[in-house]
Amino acid sequence: MVTAFNVTAVGCTIDNCRFTNAGTNLDFLACISATGAANTADGLTVTNCNWTTIDTDDFGMIAIAAALNDLTVVGNHMVTTSAQNTAGSCANLINCTAGAVLLNADIGWNRVQNLMTQGELLFSNNGTTNTGFAYNNYVQHADVTGTHDLGTNSSGLGNFQNLSVSTNILSGIIVPDIDVNN
Repeated sequence: MVTAFNVTAVGCTIDNCRFTNAGTNLDFLACISATGAANTADGLTVTNCNWTTIDTDDFGMIAIAAALNDLTVVGNHMVTTSAQNTAGSCANLINCTAGAVLLNADIGWNRVQNLMTQGELLFSNNGTTNTGFAYNNYVQHADVTGTHDLGTNSSGLGNFQNLSVSTNILSGIIVPDIDVNN
């Protein structure tokens, strides 16, 4: 299965859903996709969902194909053994294709665990003109290079208190660094 929900309507809310797989290759590449033209999925809200998967070829929980306004992704939990790190198909929370600009995004209080060793560990989006906020997200991954690229840097999103850690024996570091320009 490619996706559980293919959203092509304005104002869709997906709340408190549990996604899991029955075995290897018996799951979704992405749980929720917005594959329509620009702004056809405006107002997409994904809250309190849980995705636990043991597959190594999974993509993110949410895939976005075109520009989208008023995206809300809050309070979700994602655990995958996937290490996919190609832009647009990363094993992170949100994957956007090139040019899929998000306006007024609200991305917070999400918990993500993956085995990515590089790439954008939380949010894959090559745009710099996104607006909104990414805050209080927690990401555990396998990127021991020290870069801890959550994908929110230079995206246009305001970043507040996002934590990243590459091992289960340490506490997360704040990404991006706390602003010191007073």
